[in-house]
Amino acid sequence: ASKHPVKHVFVLMLENRSFDHMLGFSGIKGTDVTLNPKTNAPMGGATATISQAGTNWYPDSGPGGVEYSMKLEAPYKISAPDIDPPHEFENAVINLCGAGVPFEEGQPYPTVNMSGFVQGYGAGNGDKKPDEPGNIMLGYSRKQLPILNRLAEEFVVCDQWFSSLPGPTFPNRFFMHAASSGGLDHSPGGADLVGNTLFDGYYFHNGTIFDRLDQKCMEWRIFAGDALPVSLSLSGMLLNELQGRIHDYSEFADAVGEKDYSAAYTFIEPHYGNVLPVISPADFTCGNSQHPVDDVTRGERLIKDVYEAIRKSPIWEKSLLLVTYDEHGGFYDHVVPPRLPAPGDGIADEDWLEHGFGFDIAGVRVPAIIISPLIKKNGVDHTIYDHTSLLRTVEGIFDLKPMTRRDDAANSFLHLFELNAARQDPPTDIGQPADSGYSCESGEMLHTSTTSSGLGSKPEWTNDDSPIPPTIRSFCEVAALKAIASTRGRDRAKIVREFVAMGTAAGAGYFMAKTANLTRSVRMSYQSSRSKFSHLFRSPLQKSWPADKLSLYRRPSPVAQVPRDGQSPPDNIQS
Repeated sequence: ASKHPVKHVFVLMLENRSFDHMLGFSGIKGTDVTLNPKTNAPMGGATATISQAGTNWYPDSGPGGVEYSMKLEAPYKISAPDIDPPHEFENAVINLCGAGVPFEEGQPYPTVNMSGFVQGYGAGNGDKKPDEPGNIMLGYSRKQLPILNRLAEEFVVCDQWFSSLPGPTFPNRFFMHAASSGGLDHSPGGADLVGNTLFDGYYFHNGTIFDRLDQKCMEWRIFAGDALPVSLSLSGMLLNELQGRIHDYSEFADAVGEKDYSAAYTFIEPHYGNVLPVISPADFTCGNSQHPVDDVTRGERLIKDVYEAIRKSPIWEKSLLLVTYDEHGGFYDHVVPPRLPAPGDGIADEDWLEHGFGFDIAGVRVPAIIISPLIKKNGVDHTIYDHTSLLRTVEGIFDLKPMTRRDDAANSFLHLFELNAARQDPPTDIGQPADSGYSCESGEMLHTSTTSSGLGSKPEWTNDDSPIPPTIRSFCEVAALKAIASTRGRDRAKIVREFVAMGTAAGAGYFMAKTANLTRSVRMSYQSSRSKFSHLFRSPLQKSWPADKLSLYRRPSPVAQVPRDGQSPPDNIQS
């Protein structure tokens, strides 16, 4: 058994926000708790202050261009005419190095000067361009993010926590689970799926943190905000879901409220919003992941609820909660990422390495708050971390071996646990999120100044013939894996055929919604899973994939709803 006082580690990973964007204007002042490598303890004594700095130049704003600096206040959600900031690997190269600087496959990453965020945003996504490129430099005030700021001042905020690679969501989340992305350097989809990945998900040569815990016979859980959490794409996770280790987030508070909650490690995935479109297209609205096109206050509510559930739990005094973000989402940050060791675990599949990236530099800084009654109040930690620092810390707490060179070399934050007894002063109620003025009605995000009257009976997303965004295609991949597992592989050929045929955003939306209906009720409740023998007797009914003509996925879909579990497509589907 672990001798460390922490017995329960919780991780909440949100979406697509940089440190300067979220906390650059916080003005937080606290004790410097940076790791002193000579003493393996916090520096202590000095006062550290959070601030932002730097500018970006944009050449296409009149003679001589224009220089942008950070300003208040960022909008609660990005709305037209602005766009979701592009943040794929090639976009991150522009953000970090400036426009026109090439990344050469197999070569070291170019010189980084954090000069290209406005240029990258101004370049847009295909034919979609923002109305004001300088908006990528906007940050939030304290009053806009009261929950994040309150927790940062009650516990420890890390202002040198970097995403694990300069790229998008999926590979960065894989680093949090495996200290590697297996060579994946882009948003997966297409060729990534049709190969070996489709049999069992994303495989890593040295496994994941969940595998390591299994080897030590230590319990873990995942609480997911929706039907398609990114963690489901990991090898073996679909079986784990059937065996009762992945639960709906709605059960989280009741689960941790039990005195015998026994999971050593708990990972919490947010609700990603309208990835499964209802009224609006697959645009991430009406979730709580803090995706840029969603209302940031909905994610503030999630952070509050997770913290307060653990704070009021009988296991609070032995708990650690990390709140962080997978990657920067295209938003500005002024701190140059550090060079880090490559994982060294090899490329899991040659289709995964699209850009020839060496995985030798971190991505952009993201917010990270370390919460525990066993650490002192109001600390600011300048220690260099990336997502694998969480793994290094968990390995230290539970006596696990590192998985790759990256987590082996990473700094842990065990030095923060200075207290012999749990603090009694942390609040049980941290207040309310700000009022953004947005609400969700029937899956559509509306401002209080608008109404939903005038909406037709046919969802707008079914007419969307635009190309499939990279991240949406990645979620389609999770959907395909789940559909194949639900049909026990029998309908794999039909599912793959329809997945490969997807050519429009409407087709992608239809595919994911169809999968959600097919696989409903697959997930076991937390209470049902508590019997140690429950997974031996659980055998979900085998589902069948109702085949559609492939033309449905190649042009706007005329359907207003998708088929229900196991049913044939409705009569109004045309081919």
